[in-house]
Amino acid sequence: MSQQQGARGTVIFVSQHGTVDVEWLPRVERPARPIVEPAAEREADPFVVLEKLAALHARGILDDAEFAAMKVELRARI
Repeated sequence: MSQQQGARGTVIFVSQHGTVDVEWLPRVERPARPIVEPAAEREADPFVVLEKLAALHARGILDDAEFAAMKVELRARI
């Protein structure tokens, strides 16, 4: 499948079988709710964030001062 910009702003899709008419393609509806929990909702839980930060600190990605500052910020949200 390849895509090309057509004349007057149209888009042309071409496969090994020739040009694909967009009207032939099935319409895909969005699910009523997200399949995966949005990151914003997961990150809203300060305890989840703290666990992730602790893991980064243990691996040496965050130093002691960075980890301490982020803990203070998270405690303010609890």
